Amino acid sequence: MSIRKQKVMLNKLNKIFDYYKKQQLIKGGNFNICSLLRKNNDEVNLHSKFIYELINPYGSHEQGNKFLNLFIKEALNLEIDSSNDNKIIVNREDLTDVNRRIDFTIETSKYIIGIEMKIDAGDQEKQLSDYFSELKKRNLKYKNKKEIKLFYLTKFGDVPSDASRNDLSEKDYELLSFSINIECWLSECIKKTNIIKLQESIKQYREVIHKVTGQLPKEIDNKMNELIKNKNDIETLHKMTQNYSRFWAKKETDFWKELYSRVNNMTINKIANKDNTNINIDLFCDKENEYNYNITYDEQIAKIAEKRHHNHHSSFGLFIDLKYKNHIFKIEFYQRDNDYMYIEINLIGQRGAYKSNKILENLLENNGYIYQRKCIEYPELKFYAKDVSEPTFDIFDDDKFSFYLTEYTKKIKKAMQMIEDNKNEIIP
Repeated sequence: MSIRKQKVMLNKLNKIFDYYKKQQLIKGGNFNICSLLRKNNDEVNLHSKFIYELINPYGSHEQGNKFLNLFIKEALNLEIDSSNDNKIIVNREDLTDVNRRIDFTIETSKYIIGIEMKIDAGDQEKQLSDYFSELKKRNLKYKNKKEIKLFYLTKFGDVPSDASRNDLSEKDYELLSFSINIECWLSECIKKTNIIKLQESIKQYREVIHKVTGQLPKEIDNKMNELIKNKNDIETLHKMTQNYSRFWAKKETDFWKELYSRVNNMTINKIANKDNTNINIDLFCDKENEYNYNITYDEQIAKIAEKRHHNHHSSFGLFIDLKYKNHIFKIEFYQRDNDYMYIEINLIGQRGAYKSNKILENLLENNGYIYQRKCIEYPELKFYAKDVSEPTFDIFDDDKFSFYLTEYTKKIKKAMQMIEDNKNEIIP
């Protein structure tokens, strides 16, 4: 595949996205109230709450069963008994007899429905099988037994794990997806209401669904269909995207290496480390020393590409060990897949075990740490990983790259200074 063909294709793609950005500016840019208030993959506080608010007949939308009936019909593909509208019961986070919580339950005159929703979270042991048992138990109170329907809702209709299914067979549950089932339902909700406030709110939530499932906006999708017309076009596009994950892995490697260098050269290190033996700085992966400053640059890139883009829940970051009186203050600065940056501080005792220390715990709590860890929401930087649909593209801009490094170096310095100023009280 010639470089010339790839450059031509890239120029055409850039024109499509430039056109889309201009159209977005006219419509209000990327403003989305859902994304502003919650992370796009927040199952409990965004997706669960929003879906429940729509399907709840007594929700603030004041539309009664309209959105619920559309949900049953369009998303679940079940029959609606409109004659018994006022007898439908909808619950969220519904507690079971074994202290589990079903994301949604719906009881109609015909069905007992349970829905387990997963965005990025993993399955729990016997989760689906316990839910199925709960629904069967609830059905015992009815003389005329209802149909039990258990649904497993994920981004793309993935199958549950063997551990979650336990002894369930495939006929005991059905798969749903945000990319198709929820998308279709939301589109129908928009069509079936003429209340502008509701339409716009649902549209904004649908945009979030598009982001978490990696769906292109229709404007871009239509332009892409016009652009990709034959075998050569799709082959060129395929070749261009094959190294996409490596581009990100290289950028992330550069980020951690530069952050390492900046922290290593901070003035505070010269104060805390007068004899050059009391401090240790290194890079880490999943809190294991398999990714460190001593392995080659290419090995670091390969390790990030492997972990971030083929596994789940990988962590990369920097750790600083401050040694004092046979104890170590361990400061870790890291990012897990599809998550915020975090800074975490722990005390390690003489025998290498994590040590509880009330003075340190109170100090951290007073400085915004929760369980000795602080989430860094600003500036937000998200590297590309397997489940990240909206990484921070600004990191490829040299000025923005430097900005992130500067801001995060300040936060690490503040943490180190806090330990330096209080270490005598923590370890008398």
